[in-house]
Amino acid sequence: INVRKRQLALLPSEDEALQKVKEADKRLQELSGEILRQTWLDSIQSMEKSQFKKAQDYTIAVNILSGPYDPEHYKAAKQVQESNFHAALQAFPIWATTNLSTKSNFPLHAELFDLVIIDEASQCDIPSAIPLLFRGKRLAIIGDFSHYTSSALKAFIIESNRGKEVFFVSSREKAIHKLTSM
Repeated sequence: INVRKRQLALLPSEDEALQKVKEADKRLQELSGEILRQTWLDSIQSMEKSQFKKAQDYTIAVNILSGPYDPEHYKAAKQVQESNFHAALQAFPIWATTNLSTKSNFPLHAELFDLVIIDEASQCDIPSAIPLLFRGKRLAIIGDFSHYTSSALKAFIIESNRGKEVFFVSSREKAIHKLTSM
């Protein structure tokens, strides 16, 4: 018993352990960000200048489309956006967006992305989820589907995406585990 008591006394307090976990989590996020940033910079540096220019043109067009509606420039900006999207996708292989900004950020093409992840999906309504679902080859849906409205969304997702790989998880942690094991 004395040996176990000494071992127990060597353990950090709950507050100390929590602080260490927070510090480790912060460092993990910093390192992950550095790896992502460097990977992206390496990718950009290997792009042809013409592709890089197309990616720039895409971002300019998206900025125009995201601003106040300007009928004089809308059609041209939409064409620039659509014609340069694949260069932007090469430059930025991972995207984060809201369901409402999807319209102005991405062309309306089926299965545009290999994987679409909808976080907090139980907070989405069916109409705003449709553009996201349409653009994904595979779908990762994260949320609590125990309520009636979210159950309806889950049923809609299953029914409208037959033939696609779709999985539902209740937490981000489970989604990360599932995605990293694929």
